[in-house]
Amino acid sequence: MAKRALRGDSQEEIQKKYNDKEKKVVGIVGIVTGDKVAKLTMKNDKTFSNGESSIKIDLKNFPARPKLPKNDHNEKLFRVRMNEDCDGVEVLSPVEGDFDGEFVEIAKKKDGSYVLNEKVFAEGTKNENRHLEFMPVYKITSGPFNGVELPPLYLHYKFEQDPRDENFTKFNFNTDNPKATRGQQLLKWGDVYDLWQNPIPWPDDGIVLETLEDRILENNIPVRIHIERGYPQYISNPNASSMYDSLEEVDAEGLDEVDATFPQDESVVVVEKIVPAAAKKVKSKKAVEVEQGDDL
Repeated sequence: MAKRALRGDSQEEIQKKYNDKEKKVVGIVGIVTGDKVAKLTMKNDKTFSNGESSIKIDLKNFPARPKLPKNDHNEKLFRVRMNEDCDGVEVLSPVEGDFDGEFVEIAKKKDGSYVLNEKVFAEGTKNENRHLEFMPVYKITSGPFNGVELPPLYLHYKFEQDPRDENFTKFNFNTDNPKATRGQQLLKWGDVYDLWQNPIPWPDDGIVLETLEDRILENNIPVRIHIERGYPQYISNPNASSMYDSLEEVDAEGLDEVDATFPQDESVVVVEKIVPAAAKKVKSKKAVEVEQGDDL
């Protein structure tokens, strides 16, 4: 199996990056407006950077979309991302609902290479658990939020090289196990774009995201994005019957995190993984192979 090396950061270096990272206030707020200013009230017992639960912002310091009406005293809920000084709003996005949307990117890149995150829970203990994840990004394409880019959809990276044919990819979880909720979430996401209908070549760097992104862009399927608590939960094809009726609900990750995906829970360590750009794809008619194993 191809190795995906860490960037070589020690735990101390990771913590320093976390401490040095500019944190931006993110959360769900209620907004009422006056003639020139809006009052934002943080929900879920969170506060702004000044320690207060409410703050007033000039309406001119809001994004163009959605357009907030003046003198609206009926509180409306939004997910908000503030600027560093907390005197302006960078993004307003919906808290819940279903919205027309389109794919933006499958994962962030750095220096032309895809970035995966490795999340480690309870590191160094008997309960240590870690996984890789990638974060597709979508934007809304209609209504008052038209053009608004949403926070990412968190998906576990559950692929590995097929030992029976090292040129191709297989899933590293039991696809028939309904309790493998993160794996099922990945499968349902890919079903929207028919990603699993053809074999996925296994690149030298072990990252299949370029192949998947190419297929998504080629299929060019508009989607419906289901949002809860300010975060996308899943996507669906509005022209197909729902594929999520039997899918166990998966809580959004990162609800109490800044957009940099660094957790506030000190028991969780996020390690940024950088890998080279994917190797040239191999053409074949071989189907995606799945090994039946245990995965929860």
